Amino acid sequence: GRASPVPRGAASSQPPNGAEQPPLPGSREAVVAQAQIDRDEIRRLIDSMSGNDRQMVANVVPSADALLERVRTLSMSLADVERNMPKGQLDSVESEIARLESEANPLDRVRSEERVRRLAALRRQRRALADLAARRDQMASRIESCALALQSMRFDVLRLRAGAQSHAQVTSLALEALNLAREVDYAVAANEDVARLTNTTARPAAGA
Repeated sequence: GRASPVPRGAASSQPPNGAEQPPLPGSREAVVAQAQIDRDEIRRLIDSMSGNDRQMVANVVPSADALLERVRTLSMSLADVERNMPKGQLDSVESEIARLESEANPLDRVRSEERVRRLAALRRQRRALADLAARRDQMASRIESCALALQSMRFDVLRLRAGAQSHAQVTSLALEALNLAREVDYAVAANEDVARLTNTTARPAAGA
């Protein structure tokens, strides 16, 4: 027969109103989400101040916006690097290099030449992957620095509201945060080099 309608208010396997599941604690998505919360709270606190107080800390919101944008940009760049560098790929290359090095046989000239060519390709790939790993770690560190700076700004504005922080101190810290955001721009530019590197030498070496 015809299926019975789902009773009103019945439990559903889908989140209500199409809501997404919250990001896992400690994940990159969670870091970005917290940065968004911190920036929004900074804006709310500044907007609630008197006009004169807002003018005295006019650089805070632009600095917070800049930090959030860097967290988002670097997170996307880091995801690109990780997609092009599967987990364990460097270890796999190292293992194959070790295996080929152990198979050295100067009496077998043909196979020896093939092995040398293969080793040369693998060693180039190892250098490329090691460079990617270093840049990945650098980007992860910068994401953390920007996220922590946003969190600190939020607490500084709260202390300002409570009278435990001066306008000059908050302004100075906001300038430091903006300088950090500018430093991150260099990392984003460097990541363009990573993308070019990934599209060439970081590909799995073809068997020679």
